[in-house]
Order: sequence, then C-alpha cells, then structure tokens
Amino acid sequence: MRRSFLAVIALSVGCALSVPGEAAQIRRPGLNKSGTRKGKAALERLHNMSPAERRRALEKLPPDRKRTVQQRLDEYDRLSEADRAKLAERFENFSELSPEKQESVRKMFRRMVTLPPERRQVLRRELNQLHRLPEDERRARIASQEFRESFNPSEREILEELSALSPGP
Repeated sequence: MRRSFLAVIALSVGCALSVPGEAAQIRRPGLNKSGTRKGKAALERLHNMSPAERRRALEKLPPDRKRTVQQRLDEYDRLSEADRAKLAERFENFSELSPEKQESVRKMFRRMVTLPPERRQVLRRELNQLHRLPEDERRARIASQEFRESFNPSEREILEELSALSPGP
C-alpha cells in the first residue's frame, strides 16, 4: 500500500501544480525550463518552503485542489527519507512516460478511487505485490487463472496498467 500511496502523492501534487500553457515552452515532456522534472521539483519546492510561503503558494489553487494538495504535502512531510527516494523514483518513471501513457495512468488511478473501499483495498494489496515482483513473474501472475478469477475485467485493467509503472525490485 505504501508504494501506491507514494505514487498517488506524486501524481496529485505534480498534476495539481502544473501550470497551464507551460508545456508549450518546454522541449521535453515532463521537464521545466531548467531541465528538472516538473512534479518532482514542485513537490520538493513546496516541501522546502516555510509555512508562510507554502500557504501563499497554495492560496492560488481552487479550494478543493488546495485541500487535496495540503493533505498530500502533510503526508509527504511524514515520509522517511527512504520513502521520499522511492517516491522520487516512481515520479521519475511516470514522467518518462509519453503524455498519452501518463493520461492513461491518471485514468486508472481515477477509476481505482471510484471503487468501493473494500475492493480498492484488495487492489492496492495486489498492486503492492505486483510491484515487488520482477517483470517476468509479474506478467505470469497477471496471466494466471487465479488472477483472472480474483478480479473483474475492469479491475484487471487497472492492475495491469498501474503495475507496469514499476521497474520491479
């Protein structure tokens, strides 16, 4: 669950703080003018701000987005350095995806959030297990009869898409 949570934080903060129109000024997708990852830089920048600076930055967001970003930042602040490093790696992997693939991943996260809490928990557990497997074992697990019987087609699609983000152990 921790790895999925880390990915959600990165996606939430990175997406919430992206500036419309900024992409037109950037040569490579996912990079800002200085060549660093947009979401990662935004997350680190917000994390390193004083409470007053952070409050001013968040005031520019719509109320719902502000609340969500603040919750994610509070969660990020509680992470260990090791978990922050994992988060940075996950976001790096995500930001290297094509814009189409990134949007597909976002859609899968949105679909997962709409599931009933008990199914969402089952999917998170499975996703964590899949992330810990080497790629060949992950593919075998996804192709297994047990996997097909445990998850409906929509859930399998979510798990397949999101598990592909992980480079494995």
